[in-house]
Amino acid sequence: MPTAAQPGRQLPARHSFPTQEADGTSGPRLRDKLFPRLEYRRAFDVLIEQLPDKQACKIAVELLALAHDRGCERELAEELARTLDTGELPDLAALRALFGPDPARLPTVDVQLASLNGYEALIESRVLARAVKLHLERRIMLNGNKAIVFSN
Repeated sequence: MPTAAQPGRQLPARHSFPTQEADGTSGPRLRDKLFPRLEYRRAFDVLIEQLPDKQACKIAVELLALAHDRGCERELAEELARTLDTGELPDLAALRALFGPDPARLPTVDVQLASLNGYEALIESRVLARAVKLHLERRIMLNGNKAIVFSN
């Protein structure tokens, strides 16, 4: 199967998000199955009209992800309807803030960082143990303040 990284090759059309078909429609059957409610489809139609296809598709996918991740499909659809009725485009940052968790209800997590002194001592003892082992095997030689290690 070709990949997008191979020059001169394209992925089959079934791997892309439907925007415009040859007859000028926006893949109506697939689109109707893609959006869980009429408001999401309506938002996509408005986005496609006013923004470049890629940006409209990205926003539509992020709206669907927001509805799924936060469990607010109906509430988000109602908010989309209100936004579209005023003639505005959906504002993802505002919608994320509106449907985000309440900061007062988030748990407080206190993280105690461990001291690195214990790790340094462990490393020093391992290095020292290895040096003693190599010295006993006569595979290490001291030359002033430098150690020369002979491998097998």
